[in-house]
Amino acid sequence: MANSIGKMRYRVQIQSATNTTDAGGGRTQAWSRVADIWANIIPKSGKESYRQGKIQDDVTHDIYIRHRSDIDAAYRIVYDSRTFNIKSILNVEERDRFLLLSCVEGVAS
Repeated sequence: MANSIGKMRYRVQIQSATNTTDAGGGRTQAWSRVADIWANIIPKSGKESYRQGKIQDDVTHDIYIRHRSDIDAAYRIVYDSRTFNIKSILNVEERDRFLLLSCVEGVAS
């Protein structure tokens, strides 16, 4: 097994997006806390690309957490000042013990 509870040493926050309507009829997205949990964050790869006249960095991470039934790919993970947008969720070994979240750091969803 690539993960264990003892490796989960990062205290992270799961957040979900909430859309609110402002006075001008526009929408604003705010993030609200779902839970504070322990996780294992593992950097996987990074790349740079040139988009819209700027160099963009994409850094991917695997984040292991204990199994939860209330997590969604529309959520994000926040650790200190870093934001990880969830791209996929895998139930490790289909045993309902751990979830593997494939994430991209700092890129808008």
